[in-house]
Amino acid sequence: MLSDQIKIKITSNPGETFLDRMIALVEGAERQKTPNEIALNIMIAGLTLIFLLAVVTLLPFSQYSVSTAGAGAAPSIAVLVSLLVCLIPTTIGGLLSAIGIAGMDRVMQHNVLAMSGKAVEASGDVNTLLLDKTGTITIGNRQAVEFIPVAGVTDAELAEAAQLSSLADETPEGRSVVVLAKERYGLRAANWRNTKRTSSLSPRTHA
Repeated sequence: MLSDQIKIKITSNPGETFLDRMIALVEGAERQKTPNEIALNIMIAGLTLIFLLAVVTLLPFSQYSVSTAGAGAAPSIAVLVSLLVCLIPTTIGGLLSAIGIAGMDRVMQHNVLAMSGKAVEASGDVNTLLLDKTGTITIGNRQAVEFIPVAGVTDAELAEAAQLSSLADETPEGRSVVVLAKERYGLRAANWRNTKRTSSLSPRTHA
């Protein structure tokens, strides 16, 4: 059996922690119905009217049939009400909401905050994601892996131009371009600096 003591110091005021702010953000978000929920509500309303009309007209039709045939009995009001309760699709309306809540909970397990079921539903149709800044979902370790030249330009020429343009770039991306050009094509930044210095010191000829 293990036992020990732990001291915890809370530095935030009640209601001002990160978790409290996230809860307030979700609670304050305006609930937006998804297109599927809107279509489902319209379908439920239409089916309810159809079933209600069918149950209401069932009693006079059954009474007419009984009087014409001279046998049998018309259904009672309790039977018609029970039939209407069984026919009305009330449970379908809550099914889609339950699916949306389950989707929000599932993405929450991957540290993604979904503001509504509409966001979860729309994300299923996304195949390309554009971000307005770097570092949103990356960890800053992007590296150059290949030079892809346009028509009329060789790989070596592209590597030379890319290395020259990245010599002064101190970002991980810029350094990776220089390293890739060095490893794949044997280009060295020092050679380019010496070549540039030599070309600037060479005498000019005049026609």
